[in-house]
Amino acid sequence: TFPDHRPFRGEYPRYRLTIDVPDHGTVTGPSIACGADGTACDVDFGTPTTTALTAVPDPGYVAAGWTGSCRGAETTSVSVRMPTRCGAVFVPARPTAARTMLVWNPQPGSWEAESYRQIYTPANSVWSVQALDGGNTVRVVLDHVGYDGRRSFEFRAPPGTQLQRGTYAFDRPRFPPVTAEMRVLVGSAACSGIGSFTVRELVMNAATGAVSAFAVDFEHHCNWPHVPAVFGSLQFESTVDIVHHP
Repeated sequence: TFPDHRPFRGEYPRYRLTIDVPDHGTVTGPSIACGADGTACDVDFGTPTTTALTAVPDPGYVAAGWTGSCRGAETTSVSVRMPTRCGAVFVPARPTAARTMLVWNPQPGSWEAESYRQIYTPANSVWSVQALDGGNTVRVVLDHVGYDGRRSFEFRAPPGTQLQRGTYAFDRPRFPPVTAEMRVLVGSAACSGIGSFTVRELVMNAATGAVSAFAVDFEHHCNWPHVPAVFGSLQFESTVDIVHHP
């Protein structure tokens, strides 16, 4: 026999949404109730459709983002224009081992272009973390996070000091710098801003730039304090609990 080289094996057009069977939770939506039993994990639509999905964790777990064609927070939507696949990630609410996760929560009207709550883990993004300037700064970079491609963060202590556990207030940058600073880059949009961040855990080798554990919560207003904030909680190989911002 010869292989079938027709697009989608002749099933074109086909507007099917498939959910990968999750561990420790259920994905729900119109005609979707995909849990441990693996039933109701596929739905076919007659026309191109945008549909809502919700990741519902089992007791003792929290939603930790999406894989495949979905992204966002606990409730999201996905555009089905062809056979489309999504998955949900669930992790223990209280870490039982070190984990890596960013909860990104822009308030309506914030500077960030995609003003909706999103969650990133190594399941849906590529992470790198390093200490700079002899431990004055920790830089966190997330790649492959959607159409904008990259999010990067720099958490800077005041000049001449090393970053350590504690709360830092920051203002619009001055030259020469005199206070702490937090820089955010989303795609091609960058902002230093006004706000504060709290380092809750930091284990680093300032000489080599290696960071083995980092946890920080932040409130970031772009350029002016009246601009709605982006709130966030970031963990890298940390057992610190995530803070659930408004």
